[in-house]
Amino acid sequence: MKLGKSVTQRFIPLALATAMLFSPFNTSKACTGARQNAMGDAGVANCDNSHAIYWNQANLSKMERPEISYTKQFGELDEARYDDVVSFVSPITKRLGIGVQLMNGSKGSLEEKGWNDKESWIKAGLGYLLKDGGNDSWSYAIGGALTQKTIKNTNLNQDNQEIKREKEGLQYEASVSAKRKNLFAEGDNLSLGILARQQIGIERDNLAVRPGASYTIPNNLGDLTTSFEFYEIDELFREEIGKDYAKPRLGLEQTLGDNFALRAGYDGAGGEGKGVFTGGAGLKYKNFGLDIAFTDKNVGWVELSWKF
Repeated sequence: MKLGKSVTQRFIPLALATAMLFSPFNTSKACTGARQNAMGDAGVANCDNSHAIYWNQANLSKMERPEISYTKQFGELDEARYDDVVSFVSPITKRLGIGVQLMNGSKGSLEEKGWNDKESWIKAGLGYLLKDGGNDSWSYAIGGALTQKTIKNTNLNQDNQEIKREKEGLQYEASVSAKRKNLFAEGDNLSLGILARQQIGIERDNLAVRPGASYTIPNNLGDLTTSFEFYEIDELFREEIGKDYAKPRLGLEQTLGDNFALRAGYDGAGGEGKGVFTGGAGLKYKNFGLDIAFTDKNVGWVELSWKF
């Protein structure tokens, strides 16, 4: 039996992604996408690449081709948790898309800090397009994901002995995306997104919500995109407000033609809740992409992507 081209394009990349995850590329930690990192982590309404599996699974319904990406973090490990991740997404039908993401994370050093936290997860999700509004009406999509998480904590006691603890649990996510083209000007694009997650058995078990908006308008240089979101506004309704939560995120991107982009942003939840400024750039060549991102806290990311 001869496999069709569409079958090969959709399922062989998944095998490649799995192979990469268990290869020497899989180091200590993970990242959520260099483009989003460079834009202040404001990604819930501004993610049309392989990291839609993390930011807003509803956008998986808009994937036109399979894509795989690998992102590597460098810099100060105590300032960020996600450093090394492989993401894979693919369209299944004109309205349905799927995604898979695997990650390992680490924060802190036993030798320098006396403690170390390690986190790993496997995430699988899908997105479905409810309505395609074309160029003159709203498009709506829904999505969701299930994540298996493992967290390991190691601390040194007064006798320099290691005290280890391990927790496992699940995370459920549901997301909605709404998009409108040519709303205020010819060629513009307004995107609205919201993601809700519930963790069970790990870290905070409360319901968390991330709403956001993104607006793109063409100009003489290319396209200018502004993206905004609130990070986990659930903490506004709790008696104890976490320092890392209910924080604004803002991102800007200016493309220069079809193959280059400059980015900047502010992540109010970064830097242990004190806020960080971000920046970066992106380069495309045919089906390949190279993206870099950095913060003012000595943290950076490099990402390679490939569309099949």
